This record gives sequence, C-alpha cells and structure tokens, in this order.
Amino acid sequence: MSTERDPIDAADELLSYLERDSDVVYAETGGVFRRRRTATLDTTRSNTETDAETTGVWCRAFANGSAGYRFTPVLTTESLQDTANRVTRSAKNLAQDTPSSYDYGTMHRASHPGWNSDAKSFEDVDPIERLQEATSPLESTEYERLRLSYKRDRLDISVLTTTDSAIQTTLDRGQVTASVTPPTGPKLQTHVGTTTGSGVLDRVESEIESLADSIERRATIPVADDRPTGEQTVVFSPNAAGQLIHHCSQFFEMDTAYAGAMPFEHGEQIGPPELSIHDTVPAGSWAGLAYDAEGRPTQPVTLVDNGEVTSFLHSVETAIEEETSPSGNLVFPLGFEHPPRIHPRHLDVEAGSTDSSTLEDGATVRIDRIGRVSHQNEATNAKRVSGAPASALYAHNTNRLTPDEYNETHQSFQMDIVEGYALQDGDRVATLTDATIAFDVTDLASISGVGARRDTVTGTSQKHNAMFPYAVTAPTLRLRTKITDQR
Repeated sequence: MSTERDPIDAADELLSYLERDSDVVYAETGGVFRRRRTATLDTTRSNTETDAETTGVWCRAFANGSAGYRFTPVLTTESLQDTANRVTRSAKNLAQDTPSSYDYGTMHRASHPGWNSDAKSFEDVDPIERLQEATSPLESTEYERLRLSYKRDRLDISVLTTTDSAIQTTLDRGQVTASVTPPTGPKLQTHVGTTTGSGVLDRVESEIESLADSIERRATIPVADDRPTGEQTVVFSPNAAGQLIHHCSQFFEMDTAYAGAMPFEHGEQIGPPELSIHDTVPAGSWAGLAYDAEGRPTQPVTLVDNGEVTSFLHSVETAIEEETSPSGNLVFPLGFEHPPRIHPRHLDVEAGSTDSSTLEDGATVRIDRIGRVSHQNEATNAKRVSGAPASALYAHNTNRLTPDEYNETHQSFQMDIVEGYALQDGDRVATLTDATIAFDVTDLASISGVGARRDTVTGTSQKHNAMFPYAVTAPTLRLRTKITDQR
C-alpha cells in the first residue's frame, strides 16, 4: 500500500501503459483516496472507534472483444505495469462470443465537489457520543441488545479514459446500521445512509424511534394463532414497499436481462396507471453520484410510467446494442476491489392520493419490515451471487449456457416477514411470526392503492460478489400476493 503518491498521477501512468497496448481498444483507469472513520456502540461489548487512510488505482480494459478489471493499492511503477499486463491478459483470455462495441465520441472533462457540508471537519464529530444521544427513544423500551455501527468513507475519485475523458468527484458516504434484539420475536434492523458524511448522524434518532415503536407494537399485539395464508390483500408500508421495488428493479438492469432474467418487456403494462418509477440522482442521497464509473454524467431515467415499462438501465456498451443513450448507471460497488456493474441509483416511486386508513380498509395483512429475500429461480439466483467478467458481454454467453428447463422470464421472490400484522377492519389484531411473502413480479399488476405519504429506505445489495448502495423513496402500496406459513 502506498499513501504517498498521488493516485490521480498513478492512474494517468496506468492509462499510458494501456494506451500503448495495440490490443486495447478502450480503457478506463481511476485513482481513489479514501479516508475512513468507523465507530461501534454495543450494549454487550466495549465501544470501538478507528480511522484509516488508503489509496488505490483501478482499471477496466477492453481487448479482443472482451473486458478485464483490476484494482491495486500499490502505486509503484512496477505494480502499475503488472496491473496493466494482468487486466489485458484477463480480457484476452475470456474469449467472449459477442464482441464489444464502444462509443469513441466521448470527450468529457469535469469535476464535482460532492454534497457534503462538513468536508473539512472530519475530526470534529464524536460519533460515539452522537450515537449515544440518538438512542434516547429506547430509554423506556425493554430489549436484550442494541448495536449501532457507523461508517464514514470520504472518497476522492478520478476517472480517466482513452477517449480523453477526465472526471474528478468526491463522495462522502456516511451510514449507520442499527439492530435491536427485543425480548421476543426476531431482531429488528434498520439502515440509514447519505452522501453528506457525518450528516447521516442527524437522521439516526428518527430511525431508532421507529425501532422503538415496532418493539412496543409487537409487545402489545398478540401473536396470531390462525394466521392468514395463501393469496391475501397486503398493505406494504413505505419501508417495505421500498424494499419490494428495489428487488424488482434488478430486472431493469440490461446485463441481468441479457443473462436471461427478463420478466419485463419494453412497452409492457406491468402495473396500474398509478404506478410510476424513476431512477434518480438527488443530491445527498446514499446512492446518489454525479458521474458513473465510465465518467458519464448521471441523469434520471423513467423505468415505469403509468404502469408501462419505458426504459432499462444501461452501460455504454448495452446502450449501443439497444440503440439508446446511457444515463450513468455503471455504478461502483462500495469497494473498488470489484468491477462496476449496471445498477439503479435512487429509485423514486410516485405518490398516490390515498390515505393509510383507506388502503388498510379491506386488507388482511400489513407488512412493515422485510428481512431476507431470495430468488425462487435457481438460475437467476446463481447468476446474481456468482462472480462475472467486468462488462455486460458475459451475459449473452451465460444466457446461452443456461439449461432450457430454467425459464427465467418467470420471476418470484421469497421474503421473510420481520414485522407484519393480521388486519381486521383496518386494525392490527395479531402479529405474524415465522411467515414469508411469496411474491411474483406479476403481482405488481394487482396494485389497487398507492399511498399519499412516502418514506425513503436505504441499504446495500449484492451483485456478482460485490455490495452496492441502494435507496428507494416509496409510498404505501396495496396489492394481492401470497403469504406462506413457515412453522
């Protein structure tokens, strides 16, 4: 590891090696300087706090119709030369059947200072003290364990390309993960993240208050003896609806579609006219960014308009194949050890005009929090969790190699219910335990109510061995789906 050399200078040197390779038709390099602060408050252990600084460079190169990716924290000339050799060798050895096309008309130079307001006060915030203050809503609540984990990554990032693009941007990602173990029932967890650095700490208390309310409700509402199962009319809170839409959004990623998982067609009506979904880039969002890994300015994309599929998410290469324009959706994961992937930024689901009481009238189940989610299609699940080459090229070959018995145009999820209730006349009458949601993407067509109030849920999701940030702003949704008993 080297923290002395300027990573932008190292990225420029790495790019020069790739430009000299006659087999490289296009390449990107980048330099990263990361300053990290972590803190953990745990009622069963000693509190901890650490600071660290790291640098590194990465590169993605297209050669012989394929792409390779490498990252190194060592910025010496020998290491950079070795990285260049390794990335081109890995690309040449992939031997993809479908060659890559790339846009050479890109010449973009810009900088973005980030959205953080306290960039110069990294040491001024005492995260442990702030986390302790945020736990005040739990003072009168009984629980067995409370754990709050704070992480702040201030990233100075450069992106250089062989098409003469040059981007500099700053991301100041702050996140807090909170978990509370109540006396009965499963552990409750929540996540809050922003790109305003330590500003995320201002939002923790409201999340803790929400956890306290959930514990109190579960303590006062009896467990259901005869729970509703089978197809039910279910109300998803804004939090649960956001998680639901996030998991459905992966089918709008063009590489996922190329790999065979394409339950949605362009122009298809997948929901009622009240359903509109946009992929946006609001300032300060946990998943917001000004430029993507290809140096493209990020722009909003409408995925669903009035219930109809209008767009998919692209990298430059998939956009060329589909004869459309990329909007900055080739997103880096939370670490640079893995290549960037096509991924949503901040999903925005338009609000409706229906209040909560009207949505719950006639419904039999309310879901407030969703836990573990898994694909029911084995092929889709295997592709999602496995590694993959550094571009969308792999997806076509993967699709061709998938056995015919796996029909990936049909997609469903199993979702654990962490906090859910049986409803009667709009009132919560029983707590659901050991129950899951068997959700099919076709269930979106059954949406019969969209709430007027919205909330934002943040978190991380896995794609090809890497974790990506996600954020969804969503209203309450009412729809028909199946509830299964896991007892």
